[in-house]
Amino acid sequence: MAEKSGVFAGNPIATEVELARLFQGFQLDGVRGNPSDDACRVVPEGGLNVKVRPGYGHVAGYWYESSGDGEVRAIAPNAAGQPRVDLVVLRADPEADSVTAAVREGTPKASPVAPDPVRQQGGVWELPLARVWVSAGAASIGADQIEDAREFAGTTVAPSYSYNRPDKPAMGQLIYESDSGRWLGCTGGLSWRTVAEDTGWINLPLSWPTVWEVTWALKGRRVNGICYIRGALRRVNSVYGKADRDGTLLTVLPKALRPVERHSPAMVCDSGSRGGYVVPGRMDVRPDNGEVRLMHVSADVPIGHYAYLSTSWVGA
Repeated sequence: MAEKSGVFAGNPIATEVELARLFQGFQLDGVRGNPSDDACRVVPEGGLNVKVRPGYGHVAGYWYESSGDGEVRAIAPNAAGQPRVDLVVLRADPEADSVTAAVREGTPKASPVAPDPVRQQGGVWELPLARVWVSAGAASIGADQIEDAREFAGTTVAPSYSYNRPDKPAMGQLIYESDSGRWLGCTGGLSWRTVAEDTGWINLPLSWPTVWEVTWALKGRRVNGICYIRGALRRVNSVYGKADRDGTLLTVLPKALRPVERHSPAMVCDSGSRGGYVVPGRMDVRPDNGEVRLMHVSADVPIGHYAYLSTSWVGA
């Protein structure tokens, strides 16, 4: 194949595709905005219609701007007996000399997925904006049937979602997940590694207030992949017996604080006084549902005794 390079005096930019290819090196694709604003956000517009709200973006080296009230696009009826997921995109088409909002229709099936965006170097190139669930025979599209899939133009760090990271990242690219509070770096392909995160202390719910009461604030925190729990609960109303094989439920962790695998550190229950009656036991932390239970105590835990929760684990 012949080599080509530029821009030089004897080899100027000759086509719009060459100019767009040059601009791609300076600006990554994405909407100019962040997950908390409405730039190019897709919303319902009555019946089988959606609206792309006003905004500005970059697609394959071309720019796009929508002003006024936004752009309305129709969703095709779904006459099939199974649901469908469509993809709303910004479509750069050099042959049409335009970037426009468009809808790519998915395929109805039992477990539908949205079609992939078209990516043709020098041809049609699409930037995802939203995934739209279209049930069989649907007469309208609601807000709960639209999942925001916008990718955002960043500078050194691009804002993102934990469930919708860039699908064409560069190795070493950094993103910030607005819903998880994490900074991640791309290690190649679609592999990501946490660079930094800190959820701050999160208040944890008391699962069984009829038999436990909070004495020290029950909280959890995740810092750079390590999860921490702290707090103390006092037994009330009934004795917790060592013969209870299911344990007693203390709290349920949110997903951000759940361990990568089942965790069972030692813990103690006592009267809170020096030299008092001490009951060793174990804390059972489950990764699937986030349940934290007191289990396998060596003796009954009397009313008025405390369970001390203080441990850490590797987060999922």
